Amino acid sequence: MRRMCALQVTSRAKDATSVHLLKDPLLGDSKVDSSGSFRKKGTKKMPPSSPDPVALLNALQGRWIPVYQEIDGQMLPAAANTLTMELQGDEFRIEKDGGVAYEGTFTTQGQSLPLSIALIYKTSAQPLFLGGPRPGVFQIEGDTLKLCLGAIDKPPPSALATFPGSEAILSIFQRNPKRGQLAALQHSMLRSVIAW
Repeated sequence: MRRMCALQVTSRAKDATSVHLLKDPLLGDSKVDSSGSFRKKGTKKMPPSSPDPVALLNALQGRWIPVYQEIDGQMLPAAANTLTMELQGDEFRIEKDGGVAYEGTFTTQGQSLPLSIALIYKTSAQPLFLGGPRPGVFQIEGDTLKLCLGAIDKPPPSALATFPGSEAILSIFQRNPKRGQLAALQHSMLRSVIAW
């Protein structure tokens, strides 16, 4: 299978567990465990118990800018990352090219890793997204948000990864980076993918 960025999809037996060390330009050395969870090397894994829902919601608040995106295992060019996502309360708004392309509400669940999210669109540039909840998984660490969304009315992705035919989009967002930092992050991500 293909490896994109620092995200790796491996096939494994049901009872096999594996840990992979990967280099992530945003997080440095990271570990990917068998659940598909990412964590910075040397940091403790989130406990299996549910995180505080209020703290989780607070951690997601703010304006987010994508530094990397891929659909069905294919990296999108940096020029396609001209959107911003704002999470306020339990509402989301995605602006693209200066206008609102998507907006609605979201819910999160912290029962297992990666954490679950579902988007309910009120407004959508793609009428297909208005049909029901769009399931996904996410991980947040500081000012970095990794979000993988699946297709409407289908099971959520099982990990923070996409592959051909997955009908999923993976986005890595940085919270409100300054203009110079955003260009450096995008350049760093592109260099990492090319080297891989």
